Amino acid sequence: LRMKKTILVVTLENSLQFREQRSLLARLCLIWEAQGHVIKVARGIRQALEADIAISHIDLTVVPDQYSAFLETYPTTINIKASNISKARISRNLLTRTDTYKGEVIVKTANNYGGVPELIHQRQSGLLQNDMLHQRPWKRVEYMDTNNYPRFNSIKEVPHGVWQNDKLVVEKFLPEKDAEGNFYLRYWIFLGDKEINVLHKSQKAIVKDTDHNSRIITGTPDELRTFRKEMGIDFGRIDYGIVDGKAVMYDVNSTPAAGENQLNLIGDKLAELAQGFKLYI
Repeated sequence: LRMKKTILVVTLENSLQFREQRSLLARLCLIWEAQGHVIKVARGIRQALEADIAISHIDLTVVPDQYSAFLETYPTTINIKASNISKARISRNLLTRTDTYKGEVIVKTANNYGGVPELIHQRQSGLLQNDMLHQRPWKRVEYMDTNNYPRFNSIKEVPHGVWQNDKLVVEKFLPEKDAEGNFYLRYWIFLGDKEINVLHKSQKAIVKDTDHNSRIITGTPDELRTFRKEMGIDFGRIDYGIVDGKAVMYDVNSTPAAGENQLNLIGDKLAELAQGFKLYI
């Protein structure tokens, strides 16, 4: 066995206690602790704690500069380069108002996961104003229900206010479907050189991991590996589908959650995934 290491998890100052979060990283930390490694958690960056390795677990679309600077003081930091997962940076399906694309389109927030992490951060920091919680016109929308992203039959049907709102993006809607009309969503979960692939099947167009019709699969498209390398993401999850034989990437998450359904599915694979940590020690 290699030498035991001290691992520092860095979270936002106002975030929930790390151990209480339903995060995949919290589950992996339990495995590392059982192996004898020491886990420390820094909520915020007020105090520098000694550690061999830091892990960036900042649940925002763009990691604030002061957090990046703090993380760079450690000899090794997992996900140090994964500091911006905005749609503008990661999406290969973005559309503009003048594009000639003829297919169905979907409206999402530019921020990750419907802008919900930013909303939570504002609440926890006391920065949220009451009017932000009320229904707004399109040009002022800042967050969305990720189960109900609006879809339109064409670019022409997208409301004018969407194009005026820099917090929203319009993408080609390119779902993976089978001959019976079922929708599929694939997850690629990775840490270092270890990975888990999952396939979810649903009758709903917006597929979530709460759908129970799921199974472990094998194989990761080369274009996703290339994208991950370009982005420098050490740990996370990429959501995608296979459309016309090509991988279509839907989302990237560097602080993936681990809900009950997902844990029931991948629980037996977590010990293997945790071994990806060896790449950094």
